[in-house]
Amino acid sequence: MAGLVPFDGTLSKYTNVMKGWQNRYFILNPQTGVLEYHVNQSEALATHYKPRGLLPLEGAVVAPSIEDSCTFSVNASNGEVYKLRATNAKERQEWVNRLRSVSEHYTSQIAHDRPPLAGRKPRTKSVVSNLSTNLNKIKDQMQQLSAPPPTSRPKSVEDPSNHPVSRTRSDSQRSVNRNQVTMPT
Repeated sequence: MAGLVPFDGTLSKYTNVMKGWQNRYFILNPQTGVLEYHVNQSEALATHYKPRGLLPLEGAVVAPSIEDSCTFSVNASNGEVYKLRATNAKERQEWVNRLRSVSEHYTSQIAHDRPPLAGRKPRTKSVVSNLSTNLNKIKDQMQQLSAPPPTSRPKSVEDPSNHPVSRTRSDSQRSVNRNQVTMPT
């Protein structure tokens, strides 16, 4: 890959909530299209240590963060994400530019190595039409789900005196009076 040379250096890598940011030694290898990292530079230079992580850059998206001027992320096509932080804005931009160059090279290589199937015509109109139809169906379903349920009327009771809610206070009082026992004085 002409014009691109390996690039390396220490960056902070966000590991998890418990450990937070950890300094790691990163190596960008344009020949393999991989970003690898090690615990430190000594480990990276030792031949008997394997990288702690390898991130393939074909199809990767490299994006500066809005958090601050030093943070950026590398989102690989395999779903892995490295959240990284450089020591300053200039260093961040250097890493972002180099990572993007390698990613773009390997991504375009995929398209070159796998041309579209012969004999197939673009079907953009039908795809857009299907998407539009499906979107409208989803909107209709969402509308149905968010609509208030229909109100239902209680079923009529043939004999209202048998219904517990229809008892009046005087009915209740009569039943209480029948059950009272008078004590002689």
